Amino acid sequence: MNENKSLKICCLTYNLKEDTLSPEQISQLLTPHLAQSHDIYILSFQECERKTLINIFYSDKSSIEAKFKNFFSSSYYNIPSKTLGGIYLIIFIKNEHKNFVSDYSNNYIKTGFFGFLGNKGAVSIKFKIYNFSFIIINCHLIPGTDKMVYRNNDLIYIYKNICENIEANDILIFSGCFNYRVEASLGQFSNAYIKGKEMNLLEKDQIIKILEDKNNEYSENIFKKLKEGKINFLPSSKYQFGSDKIDWTNKNDYPGWTDRIFFKCFNNLNIFFDINKYDSMREISFSDHKPVYAYFDFNYKIYIYMNRIFS
Repeated sequence: MNENKSLKICCLTYNLKEDTLSPEQISQLLTPHLAQSHDIYILSFQECERKTLINIFYSDKSSIEAKFKNFFSSSYYNIPSKTLGGIYLIIFIKNEHKNFVSDYSNNYIKTGFFGFLGNKGAVSIKFKIYNFSFIIINCHLIPGTDKMVYRNNDLIYIYKNICENIEANDILIFSGCFNYRVEASLGQFSNAYIKGKEMNLLEKDQIIKILEDKNNEYSENIFKKLKEGKINFLPSSKYQFGSDKIDWTNKNDYPGWTDRIFFKCFNNLNIFFDINKYDSMREISFSDHKPVYAYFDFNYKIYIYMNRIFS
């Protein structure tokens, strides 16, 4: 006998700009998503809890993790989290699925200072649910408009090391602060915002340019292996704290779609996986970034034989 099943998944990524979240802020951030009653919540944070230099040597996240557990209460349980410096990944799953989660593992890759420091890099969590494999990655890459080559190389390094034998995994979700920028002058930015045509800047987004490359210059780029939802939200950085107004004080750090969520569903005839919502939370202003989130639908077929489940 076979049955068609489905899971609802929420993934959220947020750069906290070297700060933590209070219980009240966590409630403001997550209550709108919890109201959707997803089966799985994937929370990806960068520059989480404390200053970057301190995080490199003391990356403990037990304090903020306790706040998340309290927020989700007893209806959800968390897969053990993974941390690298300020990069923090934690996953909550409804209790009703707990007995069908298995094969947990995690990994990390350092890309800061030639691979020696964890101020930049990625963490990952792998697990199976109903015998379908998931690999979740949270990354934080080097900033700067002129650092695109470094980001591209770091992404390839992260992908090859964390996603070894990736074809054995059914679903990949790759989120984080990728720090790809918009290649435009200050005048072009100012003109776009004055005229209310900020979305036009998306044409100059470095990731979009990579995907539209016709000269095969970026043929090995990881983004060409992944999918992303349609971007209908304004740049996720750089904002004044406590506001949704752009911070123009740093003339070398312009707004951009630095925070993204990508995904891939590998060949498996028994599943359907796709994004149904992709947006930012403009009302949240605890950082100079805005949280970006994606909702996914995961439809799958399981086979039941003698009270055992097979995918």
